Order: sequence, then structure tokens, then C-alpha cells
Amino acid sequence: MTSAGSVRSLVASARPRIRFSPERRLALLVAVSSLLWLLPGRAGAIAAGTALSLVALCTAIDVALLPPRRALTVTRELPETVGIGDAVEGTYTIESHWPRTLVVNLMDRLSPLVSGGAGATVATLDPFATRALPFRVTGETRGRAPLGPVGARVRTRLGLVGARFLFSADDSILVIPSLSGVRRFRMLAMQHRLATAGVRSLRRRGVRVRVLPHTVDARVALADDVRGIVFSPGPGDPARDAPAFDGNPAGGSQGTDRRALARPVRRLVRY
Repeated sequence: MTSAGSVRSLVASARPRIRFSPERRLALLVAVSSLLWLLPGRAGAIAAGTALSLVALCTAIDVALLPPRRALTVTRELPETVGIGDAVEGTYTIESHWPRTLVVNLMDRLSPLVSGGAGATVATLDPFATRALPFRVTGETRGRAPLGPVGARVRTRLGLVGARFLFSADDSILVIPSLSGVRRFRMLAMQHRLATAGVRSLRRRGVRVRVLPHTVDARVALADDVRGIVFSPGPGDPARDAPAFDGNPAGGSQGTDRRALARPVRRLVRY
């Protein structure tokens, strides 16, 4: 598999204003500890205060065990191109440089030209381990699609507090017409001396080919929703033959403007 920009390391962008954020487990512990205040008398106050102190201590330890940004490396590999409606496989590789087990929640945000991606994928990394996460991308709209930033929410086994990292890269993927859907395309060949071998070769590949004489009226040629046009080489003057595309099947004068030929051609070759 070739790499779209072969991103060796996604460079971290500007840091979030608040690096740490509480997890659900911390909220649950605080909620349970607060119930101790309902105990009557001084015992309730002592029990609740002790529980909240332990929760605060565990939270401080959890924050100290969280890795810095440089302790995590994320790489993304993807083919250079994808067809419209086709799906290609990609891989996120997460490498830990931290001596403790980490739980990483990886999230990406792709261009509107493509769909799919990793979404929100959770991976557990052992100390100094590497983990590959496969994902799939489908082409939606033709064009160059930047793949966008990647976010990572990292927590330890305690899971009380998470660290948020944002990575960005300049890699992209090119969305092109699908070659697997070539059977949907129709081609119009303007017959001068078109070799029959070329027509047979296209039809063997599933392309519907319609061969017309060079004197055909433009409205007749454009009536079938073609996706491409081929003018075979042969004798004749394009300036003389241009009126055939301007609604006059009988031809015209020698000095006809060639733009009459270009107008329908632009309609024929457009996807």
C-alpha cells in the first residue's frame, strides 16, 4: 500500500486551553462520596470528608501518571487515491514512549469529500508498545481531500482524568472517478476511420460504445447521456465539419466558427 504523504509523525498543533478533563469514573466517585454527608451527626461529616480526600489524592496521582504530548506518536497511512463510491483501507499506528499502560481514544475529522475514518476508536497500549488501528475511507466528491486533524484522549488504568492531545498533518487523498464503475459509463465515438479493434477493446471492458458518423446532428449525439467522446483520426477539415454539430446535418460553409464544435464536446466530456 502506498502512503498518502506517508505521514511519519503527525505534528501536534496548538495545545487545548485545558489539557486535562475529568472522566466518568471520577464523577461517579464524587457522587458516591457525597452521599456520606447524609449520615447523621459528626460521623457523616468525617466519612464524607475522608472519602473526598481520598478521591482528590487518587486524582492527583492519576494526573501525575498521565504522559506528556511527546510520549505519544501517531502515524497515518492511506492510499494516494480513491474512486468515487469506492472504499480503501488505511491504518493509524499509535506508538507509546511511556513506561505505563495507557488507554487511548482516537478520533479523526476527515474532509467532506470523503466519509469514514476511525471515528472514535479505543486502544489499550502496554508500556512502550505499538498498536495499529485499521480504518476505511470512501470517496464521495471528486477533488483533493485534506484528511484533517486527529484527536487523542489518553487516560491511565485508574481512568479518573484524561489528557487531550490534538495532532494535525498536511496529508491528503485524491478522489477520482471510480474505475470499478466503468460499466456505468457510456462513450460516443465520432466515426471518421475508427478502428473496430478499439471499439471491441472498450466493449470488452464493459464500456457501452456508440459509433456515429461525423455528420450526425448534435441533438442526436447528445440525446444519449454519454460520459465521454472520442474523435477518431481521419480525413476532413474540422472547420468544414463543425456545422454538423450546430444542428445542420448537411454540413456548411468552409469558414464556419470552430466554437460550434467545442460547445457540445465540453458537454460530452464532463463527468
